[in-house]
Amino acid sequence: MSPGWVAALVVLAALVAIVGAFIALLFIGLRARVPWANHLIRRINRDGLNRIQLRRAGRAGAACALLHHRGRVTGTARVTPIGAVPVDGGFEVSLVYGRDVDWVKNLQAAGSAELHHDGHRYLVDQPTFIPATESRFAATEASTIRTFRIQEVLRVRARPAQ
Repeated sequence: MSPGWVAALVVLAALVAIVGAFIALLFIGLRARVPWANHLIRRINRDGLNRIQLRRAGRAGAACALLHHRGRVTGTARVTPIGAVPVDGGFEVSLVYGRDVDWVKNLQAAGSAELHHDGHRYLVDQPTFIPATESRFAATEASTIRTFRIQEVLRVRARPAQ
């Protein structure tokens, strides 16, 4: 193997190690609720992954729902993909990043919003925080709750939209 190839492989291995260490650091930071890691992952999701989710979310068979809400400061219409699961009388949403996210604050400020879930539209209101251990996620997503130390779930009341 020529010295050029060896150098290229060393550089490639170093890059893979750096990217792997960065991902591990973000995971540990999210789990430990380190503010900068939480903020960075939220930005990556908002600016990248959420844009991809918006193409399919809310439709029949989609993994994510769409929450249509208004910005509490600007009044601008917003759409956020969220992982909502149906429960008696409404939905529950796991708060991986905690309650300090814009869509939760917007929903609280407005008191209501529109949720598109599995091809249906709902008006949601009465946002209430409940312990994750008392939610539907406690049985279906127990390992995720433990891994990411999710403390709370948001429960909303829902009724079909007209």
